[in-house]
Amino acid sequence: MRAQRVPARVMAAASCDRTCLEGFVDRYLDALLAHDPGRLPVTREVRFTENGQQLALHLAIRDHRIAEIETLVSRLDLVRIANLYFSGMQQNDGKGVYPFAKDCNRIENGTFTTDMPTPRGQTRPDPRTARMYSAQWSCLEQFQSGLIRFVTRIRDRRFVAVDPQRGIVFAFGFFDHSAGATRTFQTPDGRTVTAGPQQPWTWEIAEVFQIRRSRIHQIMAIMNHVEYGMSSGWSTWEDGLSSRARYLGPTF
Repeated sequence: MRAQRVPARVMAAASCDRTCLEGFVDRYLDALLAHDPGRLPVTREVRFTENGQQLALHLAIRDHRIAEIETLVSRLDLVRIANLYFSGMQQNDGKGVYPFAKDCNRIENGTFTTDMPTPRGQTRPDPRTARMYSAQWSCLEQFQSGLIRFVTRIRDRRFVAVDPQRGIVFAFGFFDHSAGATRTFQTPDGRTVTAGPQQPWTWEIAEVFQIRRSRIHQIMAIMNHVEYGMSSGWSTWEDGLSSRARYLGPTF
């Protein structure tokens, strides 16, 4: 009778009981949070995959060392990164966390609003001296300038669809402009600037983000000018006023 070959994973399980395996998972997650691969006892030929087809963490243990790692970047992490865009624009101070890729571009109602070429005969505005943010600047330059501070609140942030394989996040929200005293503010370098709408009003926005390697590469927004403080009709009163992110939709 021919002996049946025992798969390596079965042998690994026999030599490492449940408590042992759970310990490896804990060590892997600790290393992931610390961004420190040196914490992991791995084999020389360790193989790592990310964002594969299986929607789970998989570790193969061989001789009490990690031989294979398969993981998935959380859908909620994509939502978190997209929400940093909203948080960075709300009362923009130039000091937030702005996860933009170098090639980031934004399109609003079909018009590019970042990295536009400087018209012939004009000089590109300098973020250090300008009194209003420019469509000629990159996504990062606009946010670091602190000149979008007149967006006083971004509320009812409803994330309704996430596609992890394509890195696409789709969200709805409202951008309030309170006007009045909020139009005058200080830039990150201490200059006093007055900018933004002179009357209170709100943008109702549908926005799509393309995210790769934890960086925002593309932003596309459809914007509708509505009455100040308008609600969506899809949220409670409290959620309609909240600046927290809510994921409500399906995944693909």
